[in-house]
Amino acid sequence: MIQCEGFWTCISPDAWITSGGTLIGAFLGALIAGLITLRANKKMIEWQEKLRTKDKDDYFKIISQQFIDQFELIDSKVQMVIETNFDKEVSKEVGRYISDNINGIDATLDIKQMNPEDYKVFNKLLEGYRYISYELVYMMDERSPNLEVMNMIKTEMDNTLKQIKNTSPPDFQ
Repeated sequence: MIQCEGFWTCISPDAWITSGGTLIGAFLGALIAGLITLRANKKMIEWQEKLRTKDKDDYFKIISQQFIDQFELIDSKVQMVIETNFDKEVSKEVGRYISDNINGIDATLDIKQMNPEDYKVFNKLLEGYRYISYELVYMMDERSPNLEVMNMIKTEMDNTLKQIKNTSPPDFQ
C-alpha cells in the first residue's frame, strides 16, 4: 500500500482535472440557470404589469359606458335650470337630483381599479357637478347663481364628457 505524505501530494492529476471540471461545470450551470430564471422573472413581471394596465383600461371603458348617459342626463338638467332662468324650485330639485347621482357614481367607482389619469377625468366631472349642485341647492337662498360662471363650468363639463367619450371604444358611444 502506498502511503501519501500530505493531502495535496496524494491526489492524482486526473482527479485534479475531474474535480476542477466538475466545479467549473457546476458553477457555469448554476450561472446559466440563474440568468435564465432572472430573465424569465423579468418578462413575467413586465407581462403582469401590461395585464394590470390593460385591466385598468378595460375598467375605464366599462365604467365610461355606464356613466356617460348619467352625466349627459345631469348635463341636460343643468341646461334646463339655465333655460328656466334659475327658477328657485326647479333649481333646488335639479341640485338635489345631481347630488344624489354624483354620490351614487362616486360610490360605484373603484379607485384601485383605475389608472390615475382616468380617475382625474372622472373626478373632474364629479367635482364640477358637485359644485353646480351646491350652487343650486344651498346658494339659491342667498343669491342667484352667476350665469356666466355656470356656463363656464357647464362648458368645461361638456368638454370633459367628450374626452371620456373619445377614450371609449366606438361601440360604447
